[in-house]
Amino acid sequence: LKHSVQAMDGVLGEVGSDSPELKQVQQTLEQELPSDPKEALALLREARNNILKAGQKLNEASQQVKATMNAQVEQMNALSKRLEHAEEQARNDPLTGLGNRRKLREFFDTLPTNEAATFLMIDIDHFKHINDKYGHDVGDYVLEKLASLLKASSRSTDMVARLGGEEFCIILAQSNIAQGITIAEGLRKAVEAENFESEQGNIHINVSLGVAERLPDEPVQTWLKRADDALYHAKNNGRNQVVAA
Repeated sequence: LKHSVQAMDGVLGEVGSDSPELKQVQQTLEQELPSDPKEALALLREARNNILKAGQKLNEASQQVKATMNAQVEQMNALSKRLEHAEEQARNDPLTGLGNRRKLREFFDTLPTNEAATFLMIDIDHFKHINDKYGHDVGDYVLEKLASLLKASSRSTDMVARLGGEEFCIILAQSNIAQGITIAEGLRKAVEAENFESEQGNIHINVSLGVAERLPDEPVQTWLKRADDALYHAKNNGRNQVVAA
């Protein structure tokens, strides 16, 4: 019994709780019991009650420790979620929710250099005219809706990103130039047919696309430059068209 009482006293001390009841129990256990059975019984009953009181304190302390630990776990979970959210924000475009240049670079790192992949660079034709005529709020709406259209038209293995302004891109994993041109032409027609309904009326837009298939062991920057050049030719040759590198 002495060892049990000492253990209880030690635990209460660790959580910052004092128990004079256990001190009395320890004193009782250190002395000889009275020879009178009634006196001895009274002492043991008092010791028993003191142990029960100490046990109650121990239970309360345990609940307090448990509540503190739960609160700390909740704080850690909340912090983790905030960090995850911050990390996600750092990798996504805040307006459209698409990946940004950082997320795009990370996706490039996952692409095997010995497998076919095609890069689509997409630019909204005369987007400045939309902003000037309808305002930037409508311009943002157009960007958001186009982003949704591009995302919905892509496979789960593809990567859709906003490069900035009115420029978007799609990386078609395991796709050659012929497949890339077909998909790009389908996107161009889908955008041309789409009705962008705004508070200021219906808006129709067109997009120009540059397409480039990655050559074996070609550096990413060289690959993207060829797609960008193809887009440049599409814009200069009348817009609303697909040009392959």
